[in-house]
Amino acid sequence: MNKQDFNEIKEKFEKDSQKKKISRWLNYLSILIATLGAAIITTYTFDNLNPNLTNKIENSAKIEELESKILKLNSALIISKKTIDSLKISKVDSDKSNLNSEVLTLKRQIESLNKVILDNPEKAISVPLLKVEIQNQKDQNEKEIKSIKDDIARVYDINKWIIGLVFTMLVSIIILNISNLFAKNKKD
Repeated sequence: MNKQDFNEIKEKFEKDSQKKKISRWLNYLSILIATLGAAIITTYTFDNLNPNLTNKIENSAKIEELESKILKLNSALIISKKTIDSLKISKVDSDKSNLNSEVLTLKRQIESLNKVILDNPEKAISVPLLKVEIQNQKDQNEKEIKSIKDDIARVYDINKWIIGLVFTMLVSIIILNISNLFAKNKKD
C-alpha cells in the first residue's frame, strides 16, 4: 500500500466518520425535539383531559355558598314568623276601610281596561302576541345554544384524536431514532 492509497483511505474514513457524527447529532436532536413535543402534548392532554373537574370544584363552592344562603334565609324566615305571630291587629275598622278603598280602585282599573279593550282591541291583542313572539325567540335561542354546545363537544373530541395521533407519531419517532442509534452502535 502506497502513501496515496493510504491518504485516500484516510480521507474516506474521515468523511465517513464525519457523516456518522452528523447523523448521530441529528438523531440526538430529533430525539430531543420528539421528547419535548411528547412532553408538551402530554402536559396539554392531562391539563385538558377532565375539564369537568374544575367545573365540579366551582359547582361545589357554589353549592356551599347556596347552602349558607339557604340557612340564613331559614333563620330570617323563622324570625319573621315569630314577629308576625307577636303582632296583634287592633284596628279592624281601619283595615275594612282600606280594603273597601282598594276594591274601589280595582273596580276603576277593571273598567278602564274594559274601555281600552272595547275602544282598541288591537292594543289588547298585541301584548299576548308579543309574549308569543318572545317565547318563540327564546326557544330558537335555546336550540342555537344547544347546537353550539354540540359543535364545541365535537371539536373537543376531534382535538383529542389529533393530539393522540401527534403523540403516537412522536413516540414512534423516538423509538425509531433510539433503534437507529443502537443499530449504529452495534455496527461500530
